[in-house]
Amino acid sequence: MSPSLIENIQSSLDSFLWGNAVFLSERLYAFNPTDESLHFLALSYYRQGKTNRTYHQLKKNHETPKNRYLFAVCCFELGKFREAEQALLSSPTRDDLPDPAAANYLLGMIYKKDNQKTRAVEHLKKALHLNPFLWTAYEALCQLGEDIDAGKVFRLKTNTEMEIPSQGPHYSRGSYSSPMFSSPHQQHQQQTNMTTPVSSSSEISFGLSNVLVDPASPTVTLQSAPPNLPPRRRPDEWKKKARNYEKTTRSKALNFDPSPTLPT
Repeated sequence: MSPSLIENIQSSLDSFLWGNAVFLSERLYAFNPTDESLHFLALSYYRQGKTNRTYHQLKKNHETPKNRYLFAVCCFELGKFREAEQALLSSPTRDDLPDPAAANYLLGMIYKKDNQKTRAVEHLKKALHLNPFLWTAYEALCQLGEDIDAGKVFRLKTNTEMEIPSQGPHYSRGSYSSPMFSSPHQQHQQQTNMTTPVSSSSEISFGLSNVLVDPASPTVTLQSAPPNLPPRRRPDEWKKKARNYEKTTRSKALNFDPSPTLPT
């Protein structure tokens, strides 16, 4: 498989040049018909809005996890729920798929469309457990009338370790905590717990901290006085919004009357 051709396909997809991505993917698949080149071709068709063509392209061959998940997405959008279900259930735990949380969410939405509430709730809860930031799963559970405690779901971790290698930042992947979702207090705490390897004595300026490096020690800890931080209201506002949404949506789901209102 030509690396330069693959790089150009990826560049076209990243630049929203769907037509160019399709042209290059067709050339690549004709030259080397592998599962990887098939994925690039199917993905290019899908990004171009040709869902039906993507479905037929993958129908005969969707053995790899990426192709199987894309095939299930196409089946769902085309209303072929049984085929989408079979594609996802061919992997018992769905752990081999690109995103197990997204796969369980898709399976839950399939059962929701098919009016299988118990199975839909099961997979939507699993999706939310795997990825607490999957708001669409929480939203679907509320629409099904489930009582979900927003305070237990949308919790931000307070202890996130950040290690800075010499080439650039690297964040631990043990949890869903990240600087993007951290409060100002958490971001400051993360910066004061940073460590970086050093080779000689020098003075380092890093953000809010100035650190004198001891040449006898291989690492240093950044320390600084805490700045004036704004109140930590963002997580509470998020939880409040989630609780209000849950309350109103669940109330509508439980009080819904399917019988039509006849004029008097």
